[in-house]
Amino acid sequence: MKKLMIAAAVMAAGVAMADGIVSSDVVGYQTKTVTTGFSLQTPTFTDVGVDGYDLANFKFVNGAGDGTEVIQVLDANGVNNETWAWLNGNVGMPDGWYDSVSWEPIAATIVPGDGYLMNVSADVDMQFAGQVKNGKTTVTVPTGFFVAGNCTPMPISIQSLKLVNAAGDGTEVIQVLDENGVNNVTWAWLNGNVGMADGWYDSVTWESIDATIAPGEAFLMNVSADVDMEVPSVL
Repeated sequence: MKKLMIAAAVMAAGVAMADGIVSSDVVGYQTKTVTTGFSLQTPTFTDVGVDGYDLANFKFVNGAGDGTEVIQVLDANGVNNETWAWLNGNVGMPDGWYDSVSWEPIAATIVPGDGYLMNVSADVDMQFAGQVKNGKTTVTVPTGFFVAGNCTPMPISIQSLKLVNAAGDGTEVIQVLDENGVNNVTWAWLNGNVGMADGWYDSVTWESIDATIAPGEAFLMNVSADVDMEVPSVL
């Protein structure tokens, strides 16, 4: 079961008016349970004042910290290119993410909407803290395989994720992986180029998809040419 907890406060950047507060900058935190096995995830906040999320701020609240909780970074062929392991005081290390080969600390910034493949040996809670991104997020999806997802702290409809410069001929797809890391279902983006209303369709039945993408949930994309995906703002 996913656990979602959000605490938010309006920043002082806005001006209080008779009809409310002008500013829509919101800061807070979110705790989410990552279930055993493989899953695709993305941060739901950005660092305050920065359009990105420092990996150092991404914490496992109750992780084993023994190297059995990992992030796998996929390349354009969908192959694991690099593995980062969560270590903590249980193995005598400061809490954080480390290269699984050199065991050097990882320094990385995650761009809003970019995701990663996680594999954990037992359910674990992860926590994000920072700012809710104001305005839509445009994710540039490069040719080949790429992990992208819902970078907001609220659930959104799959149909709200728009490909704005796509072929729309079924060559741009989302693959939903199960806990074993196996492709469970494929959704294809179709548009007027093939006589369909813009949207995501089941690649077998070609029926329109009615699905909700949970906060921080990501998916594996495969596109035949670079394309932009718009993630709506929840503010």
